[in-house]
Amino acid sequence: MAVARADYTFEYVDVGGFGRQSDGGTSQNCTLGRGFSDGELVMPTARKPPLCAKKLPYVFVADAAFPMSENLLRPYPGYASSSLAKQEHIFNYRLSRAHRVVENAFGILAAKWEIFRGPIALEPQQVIYLTLACCALQNFLITENAKAGDNYISPTLVDSEAADGTFLPGSWRKTMPASMIFLRVSGNRAGRAAIKTREDSSEHFSTHGSIPWQDNMVFGLLNK
Repeated sequence: MAVARADYTFEYVDVGGFGRQSDGGTSQNCTLGRGFSDGELVMPTARKPPLCAKKLPYVFVADAAFPMSENLLRPYPGYASSSLAKQEHIFNYRLSRAHRVVENAFGILAAKWEIFRGPIALEPQQVIYLTLACCALQNFLITENAKAGDNYISPTLVDSEAADGTFLPGSWRKTMPASMIFLRVSGNRAGRAAIKTREDSSEHFSTHGSIPWQDNMVFGLLNK
């Protein structure tokens, strides 16, 4: 369980969940998940995005495995379903773009540290220490290489987009086994505050917060 920043460094890491445990189950058993459920997680005050009339809360971006809350956004169920409204399809597309950050953070980890590409023949506690050490090293190398003007992360290693918004997968996706690519399972029933956050964010992405190519990307993919 991890939270990644936009530069692919890790802001939070919790290691030790069972491999068969869902992402959602892992989140509920870590300190961050308990902070959400207990209402003890301190978040910045809601702010208005540019050109937006409504204040929107700061949020974590997650996939459908996680329990949605006022400060944790997940996609509308049925990603490619024809039953979703246009605004909901656009929201899911925009959320998936943001979610690629954490996917790429883990992808970089596996690409740079080959030990993560298969079973690790160590005691569980040693695996925890190893994983935490590699996450810390990734943070250090990304930060220090940026200061030195070096490029620890090559442009082709991570996902990118062409000028028209076409998705260009990073080379790390060729090195990770399919079984390690991120689990997506059904989630929970969300409360009113969580639903309002998603609806307000969805409205923003389709109005003042829209990007020029999103309609072509969303409905081009759906029509294939």
